Amino acid sequence: MKLQEIVDALRAVRDVETNHKGLLALRRQLHRSRPASDQLLCAYLQQSPACSELQAIWDVQVTAKEPKVTLELLGCLAALLAYSPSSSCEAAARQRITTGLDLLAGAILQRRLKQVYFLLSSNNRQRSNAALDLLTALAGRGGSTLRELCAAFDFSLSVLPKLARPPRLAGNGGGLQESGGLAGKGGGEGQQQQQQVPAHWEMWASPAVGRRPSRAVFVEWGFFYVGLFSQATSAAHASAAAHLDSIMLSVSKDDAGGCDNPTCTDGSIQNGDLSDAG
Repeated sequence: MKLQEIVDALRAVRDVETNHKGLLALRRQLHRSRPASDQLLCAYLQQSPACSELQAIWDVQVTAKEPKVTLELLGCLAALLAYSPSSSCEAAARQRITTGLDLLAGAILQRRLKQVYFLLSSNNRQRSNAALDLLTALAGRGGSTLRELCAAFDFSLSVLPKLARPPRLAGNGGGLQESGGLAGKGGGEGQQQQQQVPAHWEMWASPAVGRRPSRAVFVEWGFFYVGLFSQATSAAHASAAAHLDSIMLSVSKDDAGGCDNPTCTDGSIQNGDLSDAG
């Protein structure tokens, strides 16, 4: 799709298929070879400096609750916020990209954190993973975005330790169950359990964020934040670090493994909800 076709699709907020197609096309364009992606993103931000189409989609999805649009939106936002212009990008274009994405990050932190909390607490692996991926991309921007995130985000959320829990073997039948509520069913013990656990861990570094274990995405998120906080000295950073250090310490002490901090890659996610309590 060409840029104007993408923008038109993004503006079709009541047409689920067209809207989803536009989001998917924009995210794919961001993963094109440089400098083509630089040029497209710069042109888009020149036309829409604060990514107003994406913010309008989020507004609609709070009530519309179309799963594939919601999570494709979150994936697209994370890809945008994690975007870094190539070394060949001209100074003016680089400035436009940086300024536009900083505006987008600020809008999310000012208007969307309540909905992010809802996603984290949804007891749905795909939604919580998408929210963690978005938070990682926000923190990765560093500077004022990181400072604002540390001051605004509630790192004492009770759901965070739950997302860090390892999968467990269900009591009846040996099925594998995650904190996100995905439980295996069927008879048999011993060998069946041994077959299911490796199958679960094979998804640890899946390119599809929504298919990865919640623990995998949380551990990656936690290590990323702890690394950033270790270089900062503000009170907000210290408070956030204290909460995360406690959770990550418990992760390092359990016997489930999975602290290799694998790299998260982009992928398609398929089921979500952006509604909140107010």
